[in-house]
Amino acid sequence: MTLGYDRSFLTLCFLQDHFVLLTPYINFDEQLENKPKLERSIKLRGINVDLERIERRWLFFRYLDEQRLTLELTKGEIGKEIADLLKRGDNVENLKLQAKLIKDDLKMLKNYLYGVEESAALAVLSLPNSLHPNTPDDTERLLFEYLPTSQRSSRSHMEIGGSLIKFINPYLYYLRGDAALFEYLLTSYMSSTLASFTRISNSDFCRSVIVEGCATDFRDKSVFTLEKCTGDVEFTRTHLVGGASLYAFMTYFTKHLVTEKRLPLRLFTTARSYNPNTVRDDGLFSVNQETSLEFFLALKDDEQEMEEEFNKVVSLLITSYKALGYHFRLVYIPAQKLKNHECLRVSIEMFSSFTQTYKEVGHCSIIDSFLSKRLLFTYDINKERKFVRIISGTLLKVPPLLACVLENNGRTDNLLTDFLRKYV
Repeated sequence: MTLGYDRSFLTLCFLQDHFVLLTPYINFDEQLENKPKLERSIKLRGINVDLERIERRWLFFRYLDEQRLTLELTKGEIGKEIADLLKRGDNVENLKLQAKLIKDDLKMLKNYLYGVEESAALAVLSLPNSLHPNTPDDTERLLFEYLPTSQRSSRSHMEIGGSLIKFINPYLYYLRGDAALFEYLLTSYMSSTLASFTRISNSDFCRSVIVEGCATDFRDKSVFTLEKCTGDVEFTRTHLVGGASLYAFMTYFTKHLVTEKRLPLRLFTTARSYNPNTVRDDGLFSVNQETSLEFFLALKDDEQEMEEEFNKVVSLLITSYKALGYHFRLVYIPAQKLKNHECLRVSIEMFSSFTQTYKEVGHCSIIDSFLSKRLLFTYDINKERKFVRIISGTLLKVPPLLACVLENNGRTDNLLTDFLRKYV
């Protein structure tokens, strides 16, 4: 990960030129205690990271920091001794000279340490999340399947949809007639399945510190970036992400403290999500904006509770999609296809009869405390700061689901089922 979130980790040497946005919690010493686990995560994800170099850089920083602490303690002790000698009227010139030398050494060390600290911290922040035991090494693994797959091929959903889809380009398209009503009814139904969740409204925009805090480098065009305004600096760029995105939830919860009794938080939103997908000529499967239902759970620092909540969400996904009456499956995504912030990802997939491939229409991911530590989302127990564990995902992405349904049905007159009509 290069500058951007890097610049958000600002040490004191930058205070004269910039303002401090965020100082993430870094626990690299804890990670090194289980170094084989970290090495396995890097290897299976296929990330080009020199862990040995990062470790050397971090240990060098820790060594210098210990020297700084020693000098500060020595400086304090000499100060006390000078004060005692002055009370007795003794000569303190030699001690004053020593104090000045230590002060100068400390100043020089601090100036050097700032750069070393930043370099070490940014290197550590480039590392991915650890992997969950259920994450497959190299190929996806089936978790659940409902109804058999249709073996017949069909026309493209764009051809079947006809006048229901006015498609200009992946950035600009319209759902009309029954397709628009299908979107409304489907989102209404899916929202009704989240009875234990609270609906909220998120911002469509966020700053670079949030994007890179979520282990995404906006320079690789993985999010939409607005043009620079006068006075903008690189690490405070504005991005269009959509309210139905993990970035939007983390924008709200960055540097956020909740009381323990408020946990778990179960939230969801129905909004737009924006993705600068570079795939073209794939119709609704590759649009750059879509209506989505995003959910977000914030939990106590309890691994067992996190696993139980994850299993509940997966069961909810299965129940919700079964009611629609279409073939779908849930699969564990292999390590190399995970995003850097994910420990585990379960993908909800429906079958495209035209392309003869599965398309993701939703997902559920365990993030654990990875983002909470980077963006300081905490709760308090007896005045002790704890980092929340996060589960996040998308219950529904309308365009790919609509495309699969059209191809599965082969026509449009049965798009609005009796089941969906109940949610008008």
